[in-house]
Amino acid sequence: MSEHSQQAMVIQWAKRHEGKWPELRWLHSSLNGIFIPGPRKIAYKIMNHMKAEGQKNGVPDLFLPVARRGFHGLFIEMKRDEKQTPRPEQIDFMQFAEEQGYRDQVCYGYQDAVDELEWYLGKE
Repeated sequence: MSEHSQQAMVIQWAKRHEGKWPELRWLHSSLNGIFIPGPRKIAYKIMNHMKAEGQKNGVPDLFLPVARRGFHGLFIEMKRDEKQTPRPEQIDFMQFAEEQGYRDQVCYGYQDAVDELEWYLGKE
């Protein structure tokens, strides 16, 4: 299953669980790594437009701006499976965010991300 499909499933899970954890309504994507269809010229134009508006390489896929467990918020970098590893710019961002008091987690698939969100929001 693709990383995109698994991340979309995490967002669907979050929407279904907003009754239990209302804070999940603020879980959102950075849109890094989004596939831009069409001719390369158009794709590059869109990517440049996004960068001009502040898109940054290395920012994790998901962010929950909710303070819990001594952290200011939770960043999740989605990976399809354990064979994938974070890129250097992702590692740099996560190290910086941790220094600033955020929790950063690389999650390998849908269930790993759901487990992290449940733990972060208070499930023991």
